[in-house]
Amino acid sequence: MDKNSLDALVNQVRNDHSAISITPRDLFGAFGLSRRTSGNCWIVDKYLEEREVFVSPHYNDVWIDTPIELKEKTRATRKIAKDPIQRIKIIPAANNDPVCVQNDSSLTTAITLMQSHNFSQLPITDGNKRNLSGYISWDSISNAIFRGVTSEMVKDYKISDCVVMSPNDSLIEAMTKVHKHDFVIIVENNQVKGIITQQDLSRQFLNWTKPFILLEEIENHIRQLIDGKFQLEELRNACKGEADDINCVDDMSFGDYIALLGNEERWNKLNLKYVDRGLVIAKLEEVRKIRNDVMHFDPEGLTRDQCTTLEATAQYLRILSSKL
Repeated sequence: MDKNSLDALVNQVRNDHSAISITPRDLFGAFGLSRRTSGNCWIVDKYLEEREVFVSPHYNDVWIDTPIELKEKTRATRKIAKDPIQRIKIIPAANNDPVCVQNDSSLTTAITLMQSHNFSQLPITDGNKRNLSGYISWDSISNAIFRGVTSEMVKDYKISDCVVMSPNDSLIEAMTKVHKHDFVIIVENNQVKGIITQQDLSRQFLNWTKPFILLEEIENHIRQLIDGKFQLEELRNACKGEADDINCVDDMSFGDYIALLGNEERWNKLNLKYVDRGLVIAKLEEVRKIRNDVMHFDPEGLTRDQCTTLEATAQYLRILSSKL
């Protein structure tokens, strides 16, 4: 979708007083944006506010390809606030079309599917992935064989007791149940929508937490580089905020580090040979912008380029720190 197409939808909503389905991906894509960062959200929110329309549910409360409704704000009875709860539906695993088998499927089919997809379990449903009746897993197969089962039908290896959750349930609650039961099956309107495993949560939280870890390492390297190199008054003069609040290196913000080291005279006090100050400051400015995105929760996490920037910067600062 491009900007003209979005304008046409907005005009239709306002003229017909109707609601039109759109996805967050299409909404942001109309502006040439691919992620829901704080800066990108500001652009979209400003557009919606100026045209007196809004989306329900909020575009940050659903997975990026989940349909939401574009509505006329003047006809709304209340403003839809951002959901304070992070819900299961924001992660990919809760929205991926699941691989399922049926009661009358063969055991060979189930085993082949689990092996080819590297799955540990499969939901058992009807042919339309509805009416969940249980699941089959490597554990259920081995336990049945141990009991002497020789059947070739999935139903004879089924575990009926499933842990089922809704896409609207709390993500924290899902984490607790996955930790206890290894996986949960996501069902909405009697339709299996996805399955969340410990591996899915590990992958998702690595995506969310790795930037924080890298940013902390980068800041610690910068603090180490400037530790003991400057008078306290020099730090205060470089800081943009309340100078009196700066009593040590750790009180400085990331922007303060850039302001401090951006000055050639102060930079020279680091006594770093064969290091281009301009290139380093430019890279730190990139990191500062990424940091702003990280501090505002983004369901998609960072882009690959942003992650590469953080990893490369952390690696380079390790080299600089080793020179001290």
